[in-house]
Amino acid sequence: MELNSIDHPCLLADLLDRETQILYGSRFPNLETKLNRISRLANRYITLLTNVRFGSLLTDMETAYKMFFRKTLDGLRLRCVHFNFRPEIMP
Repeated sequence: MELNSIDHPCLLADLLDRETQILYGSRFPNLETKLNRISRLANRYITLLTNVRFGSLLTDMETAYKMFFRKTLDGLRLRCVHFNFRPEIMP
């Protein structure tokens, strides 16, 4: 249970305040997140590869917190239909 719906209003406020089209959350703003060592190392590795490849500054490639406006996805040809669509829209 690493996600909490109580976070949604804050994420939505950030999305609207920052005048951006996409907002990603992170489970790692501090060291309190409970994640086993292998999962944490794997996440760091894939996040590093994503940041190097796309010049992004992500801290959690595998985050489940994503908010965006529907119009942001217009014109994208997504191939995946489940949660594995994440790499197609990130960074």
